[in-house]
Order: sequence, then C-alpha cells, then structure tokens
Amino acid sequence: QTAGREVYLYNVITGTTTRVTNSGPGRESYEPSRVSDSTFSAGRPDSFFFTSTGNFTGQNADGNPEIFVYEIVAGQFHQLTNTVAPVVNKTPFTSDSAKCIVFASTGDIDNNDGSDDSNVGPGYSNPDGSQEVFLYTVADNANFPSGYFTQISSGPAGTSSWAPVIGGYWFPRQCQTS
Repeated sequence: QTAGREVYLYNVITGTTTRVTNSGPGRESYEPSRVSDSTFSAGRPDSFFFTSTGNFTGQNADGNPEIFVYEIVAGQFHQLTNTVAPVVNKTPFTSDSAKCIVFASTGDIDNNDGSDDSNVGPGYSNPDGSQEVFLYTVADNANFPSGYFTQISSGPAGTSSWAPVIGGYWFPRQCQTS
C-alpha cells in the first residue's frame, strides 16, 4: 500500500524533523501553514494549520478534507471545520498571532453573527458550493477551537476564489495582536 502525505515539523535549533500526523490508511495530511509567532500570540500556543482527511479528534470519521490546528508544545490537535462531502476545505494560512487564518472552502460555513464589532463580516453565504475564501477568527481571550467563520469572498456560481492578495493574504486589524 502506498503511504499518503503526512505533515512533518522541522526544528531549526536542534536540526531534527518530527512527524506530526499519522492520518491512517487511505487518509492523508497536507498543506501545512507556517508556524505562528509567539511574540504576537498574546498567550496562544505556537501552532500551525493544515488540511487533512485524518480523524485526529474523533470528529472526522467520514474522512472529508478539514482544517486542523496543531499546538506544538502540547502536541494537541483541534479540528476547525466540520463538513461533509462534497465540501472541500484547503490551503490554510495563519496570521502571525494565530488569531486568524484564511482558507478556501466549497462549504456554506459562515457563522459570524455580526456581534463582534471589530469583524461584523460582509454577510455572504455560499449555497452554490463554489470555492470561496473564509476567515476563521479565534474569539477574544480564547484559544482553539473557540471562534467563528466569516466568508470574505463571494464569486459567481461555478467560479473559484483563492486567497485574496494584500501582501499575499488578507488579515484585518483584529488578527494582528491578541
């Protein structure tokens, strides 16, 4: 049997490489983001995000591609998205503070109710299942997975939106600190 893709972490100080994921037979993990920078994280643990069909938290028995976060020191996984096929979630990218990530999804997963004054959201929905860009924001004074999703693109049916370009990725002011 051919092994699927897995995520590894390289420690530049020690020069060691550690396998982070073991996705299981017929499953894989891929597209890891960069590691968050603890100087900006306001107490959130150093972490990175990735896409996987694995079932690390017991919430992904169907093996759908989901977005996960891995806390490096604690060795703990959290599943951020929880969707069913044919929804595909992919290409996560984290802000320095790890307060926000952007990623692409074909889901209709916006759950931003507008109560956060710093991120009321544009109010988009994705009933046609086109690929759109979403922003996941960690709730104030919280850690993973306490947060909400905001759809930040809304292309016509049948089109694909990717990570928006403002310095490569879109991060509003509330993602920069605490």
